[in-house]
Amino acid sequence: MTTDEISHKAHNHEIDLRVIGQALETLGIDSFELVLEKDHFVVHGGAAVASPSKTSAAVPRPRLFQRYRGKINPQRSKFYISGMRFRESDVLRLDHQAKDIRSNLEGCPDTSSLSHGLRMIGAHIDNKRATLMRVVRNNHLFTVWYKKAAGGESRESFTQSNLYDLWVHLYKQRRNPPKRNGTANQGF
Repeated sequence: MTTDEISHKAHNHEIDLRVIGQALETLGIDSFELVLEKDHFVVHGGAAVASPSKTSAAVPRPRLFQRYRGKINPQRSKFYISGMRFRESDVLRLDHQAKDIRSNLEGCPDTSSLSHGLRMIGAHIDNKRATLMRVVRNNHLFTVWYKKAAGGESRESFTQSNLYDLWVHLYKQRRNPPKRNGTANQGF
């Protein structure tokens, strides 16, 4: 196996996409296309354009698990990024820098944030043992293309509500892992 194959197999989409999401949040990028090209991610995008049909002020639902996110105060971008590349070394460096911020915050993640949405998409792809090809976010709708482990390509779309449900499901799995058959205590 070559070093390219080893690093590709060790790819963790959940972490990589969360880190890229944090960088995009900092830049104020709302709508984008993210493509995995060999060993790096390439992003094109900019600020979301408010659609005329969504100008009414909707009352947000209460966030039961929102944490304080005062660490970043992104400005809405007035520019478009074209071909911003995140190499594996960039992702590792940004993840290391963000660990201090994440460990100092109390509570659960902000489930409405871009970085959390991308993290859940990455976890979903990792659980399927698939390989990410592309993510497009437009009007808060994520569309994801990936290669299945058994071969073939697939496409899925996610709303913020879908990603919240996925987070709850994954949280429950991590809190209550399935019991193993065989030597488990059966109450005797």
